[in-house]
Amino acid sequence: HRIIMTNLTKTSLHKIAAMRYEYLESLPRFQDIYLEFMINESMCYTIKENDIPLGYAIATNDAVLLEFYLFLPYQNHRTRLFATIVEQLKIESILCKSFDSILLDCCLLYNFSYSLIGCLFREHTGRTDRKNSNLTYRFANKIDLPFLLAQNDEVFEPKELLAKNIDDESIVIAGNHESPVVACGFLTQVHPQFNYYDLGIWVDEAYRRKGIASSTMQYMIELCTEKKGIAICGCDIQNVASQNMLEKLGFISKHKLIEFTTKKN
Repeated sequence: HRIIMTNLTKTSLHKIAAMRYEYLESLPRFQDIYLEFMINESMCYTIKENDIPLGYAIATNDAVLLEFYLFLPYQNHRTRLFATIVEQLKIESILCKSFDSILLDCCLLYNFSYSLIGCLFREHTGRTDRKNSNLTYRFANKIDLPFLLAQNDEVFEPKELLAKNIDDESIVIAGNHESPVVACGFLTQVHPQFNYYDLGIWVDEAYRRKGIASSTMQYMIELCTEKKGIAICGCDIQNVASQNMLEKLGFISKHKLIEFTTKKN
């Protein structure tokens, strides 16, 4: 019998770009920006057997598996190869989109415990709500950068990308007659090769519960349409207020972000 040697070779995100494109294309719904930000800071591995590339895996430095993909001819070997990855990389948890069938199947077959951590909004009814006529909108500029850097909210992360976001005109500032900045909207392209834009929102605490978030989000949906892009969103599973707002704007969440734990309690 031929001895099968499975190897994980550390590589770079750039070197697996073609494989990642194939993976993203294979998904029935698009990637989540929260995961994409994590992937940019994670370790990439090529999966090989007897020097033949079979696919790749991406995991964080603290043992969280983010992506696992195999080329079609090798997908029947997914459970065995998945077990090898979990063992060799000492994976402790796995973040899986509910529409990622290969990774989800492996996690369920190994009966890992899990919890739902995020709602992924990937469909939109096309419905629009009337915007607040008291608001004005503009793109952020360099003068706004100190203000943006000073905000302590996850929607402003990663802070090192804010200057580029300004250059890309992906940050919208909403103001009214009382304040030049009552809200900030983020229209972020999830991956440079795909025309999907993640929408995020921050509202000054003094102006919350006044319809400003939904008005600004509606404005960004229209901006996305002008870019000929597809608007998508995600939020924490416990953030009921955001879920209600997105549903009011016509977004639908049929999918979840799941955290699997490999360790037995």
